[in-house]
Amino acid sequence: MAEIAQIEEVLKKELAPVHAKLAAVEGNLKQMTTSLEFLSTKYDQLLEHSKTTNEKITGLTKTTRTIQADIKINRDMTLEAKGESDELAQYLRRDCLEISGVKPNAEYSSEAIVEPNFSFNGKVKQFLLQNQNSK
Repeated sequence: MAEIAQIEEVLKKELAPVHAKLAAVEGNLKQMTTSLEFLSTKYDQLLEHSKTTNEKITGLTKTTRTIQADIKINRDMTLEAKGESDELAQYLRRDCLEISGVKPNAEYSSEAIVEPNFSFNGKVKQFLLQNQNSK
C-alpha cells in the first residue's frame, strides 16, 4: 500500500503543472465566454441601430424624391410664368413704337408715319389695321 501512496504522490507532483495549465485555460475560457457575451450584446445593439437607421434612410429617400418632384414642378411653373411674363411684356410694348428722328406730336400717330413710308407690299398696313380692329 505504501507503493500506491507513493505512486499517487508522484502522479500529483507530475500532474500539478498540468492542473495549473488546465486552471489557466479554464480562466481564459471564462474570459473568452464573457467577451463573447459582451460582443454578442453589442452586435445585437448594432443590428437594431442599423435597422432603425435603414428605416430612417428609406423615409428620407422618399421625402427627397417628393421634394425633387416638387422642385421640378416649381421649375416648370417658373419657366412657364417667365415665358408668359415675356409674352405679356412684349404685348404691352406693341403700341410703344418710336421712330428715330420724328418727334411725337398730336398730328402724327405711329400708324400715320409708318403707313406711307414702310408699306412692304401692304403687310405693315394690314398688320396695323388688324391691331386697330382688335382694340
